[in-house]
Amino acid sequence: MISSRYCLEQNIMQIPLFEVPSKFHYINNVRQLLKTLVPMIDNRLFTFSSSEEIRSAIIVLLRLPLDKRLLSLSSEIGQVLNSLLARFQEDQWIEQAKLICDDVEFSCGSITQFKVAIVENLPISNRGRLLKRFFAFRFLFDSESQQMSIHDVTEPKILKSLLDHFRDSLTIFKIKDETNYTDLYNYVLLIDYALDDELLLRKAEDTIEEIIKMLKNLHGKIVDMRAAFMERTKAKDLIQRLYMRLYYISSHKRGNSQKSIDEFYMPKKDQKIPDTDMEEE
Repeated sequence: MISSRYCLEQNIMQIPLFEVPSKFHYINNVRQLLKTLVPMIDNRLFTFSSSEEIRSAIIVLLRLPLDKRLLSLSSEIGQVLNSLLARFQEDQWIEQAKLICDDVEFSCGSITQFKVAIVENLPISNRGRLLKRFFAFRFLFDSESQQMSIHDVTEPKILKSLLDHFRDSLTIFKIKDETNYTDLYNYVLLIDYALDDELLLRKAEDTIEEIIKMLKNLHGKIVDMRAAFMERTKAKDLIQRLYMRLYYISSHKRGNSQKSIDEFYMPKKDQKIPDTDMEEE
């Protein structure tokens, strides 16, 4: 496997701090190549001898956006990934998804920026979104997730596991003096991606309400008077937007007639809304 020969966490240490990547002069050539690959894969003009070859190609493509010079290719990369994911047979899908995630997780190590970058660039398709949630849960649960299957992310019980993860005193979601707010921001982003399936969320109303409470509590514990610290401000803003989104979804589950997010700030009579915990100026 590629991961046995190449670990991003080890190699990143060799890059000089604050080094600005030089311009990639052949980016248009790469863009045209990626565009050419899509119809070739879809029409079976590009053949693979095994599912391992497909998986290796997917892993390489997932790593491309980690090079900031190639960020403008995210759309083309997503299209190729979508075509490659569709090549797996249904009976291969669960196993291959786990192997892909195992490889990517090993490569990223503990660097949360890499994890988020990979999750963000997965394609918007049925398998792409499912894989995105699978990656997000795996990255959140870390060592506890080795036996997790991609099928698990379609079951409501995984939301209870996420709630337990919040309560764990050893997780990053406990605010301390040494809290890394950049990592916290990235982990909240992963939660946002993990909680992407509204149908699943509506099957676990009570759990979602508990998660909202935990997010509100986390938001309130971050001290950032007058938005003086950029990392804390970003983290608080993301946490607030996440629990507002979850509240909006759960309010529909209860049969609420709210039609837009604007009504979150203009509730009907006797309708409760979560506190925003905004500091006074």
